Amino acid sequence: MSTIAGFYTQGARSSGGHFGAARGNGRKHRGQDFSHSRTPGAVGVPALLGGTIVSKTSPSPSHGFGYGVTERASFEGEEYDISYSHGPWASQNSGGIAQGTILLHEGNSGATSGSCVHVEVFRRRTGTFIDPWPFIQRVLAAVGRGGSAPAANQVTKDRQNWLNVARGERLAVDGIEGPATRDAYRRYQAFLGIGQDGKWGAITQATHERYAAQRAAQIAVDGSWGAATTKALQRALGVAQDGVLGPQTYRALQARIGTTADGVWGPNSKRALQRHLGVAQDGAVGPATVRALQQRLNAGNF
Repeated sequence: MSTIAGFYTQGARSSGGHFGAARGNGRKHRGQDFSHSRTPGAVGVPALLGGTIVSKTSPSPSHGFGYGVTERASFEGEEYDISYSHGPWASQNSGGIAQGTILLHEGNSGATSGSCVHVEVFRRRTGTFIDPWPFIQRVLAAVGRGGSAPAANQVTKDRQNWLNVARGERLAVDGIEGPATRDAYRRYQAFLGIGQDGKWGAITQATHERYAAQRAAQIAVDGSWGAATTKALQRALGVAQDGVLGPQTYRALQARIGTTADGVWGPNSKRALQRHLGVAQDGAVGPATVRALQQRLNAGNF
């Protein structure tokens, strides 16, 4: 997705993804969700306004934002904090950023269903969250909507940003497919195992999307059992991916590891998990057990 107008006038989720939509425990959705692809990591999220990065989030049991980034920007004489959440990996941006800079990619980290970005707008003068949709329309009216077709140079910027973040390239994100960018395309094509012509065509795009989906599904092997590990486990077990270890997940896990599927996670179940993973069976799920679980989940052979 290229222009700001092209991104923010398409893909808005209306069913449950709008400001004020009901959530559990009487809560209300305080942002607007956008989704342009089912593949996490496939679509870059442009900064709505130029501003300064003021904070970032990472997946945590204490919130549902997953990987996110917040910019502080001025518009119509007021300051706003605009947050973008659910990225498949951490934002690499810092300091001052220009309007249209790719801050994040649509993803599925945190509490979300499917690949998307959650956008919140906080009005600093009043200390309140406001409906992003009319705010976005005001921004688009101010900057001009432009054409509906993607601008080729911005598509190239998206690709350059991806290669810098995901493959460690050091490209200038200038939207120009010069020699350095074409060489980076060739290295990426070699990594993907496809023809290395230095052109980002249909085969490269399709292979890239498959790789991006696999990369987004990987979890950190850190020995800490958080929401990301739980969602990966639930995905492997074929149950709802809500990031919460409840009776349904425990029963499915117990059935997988060959112990009584009663939904009660006690020492016998823990030892059965350790036996399934091939680690010491002490009945306590510590870092060594969790790391083994994370490695098996990433390998797709749990």
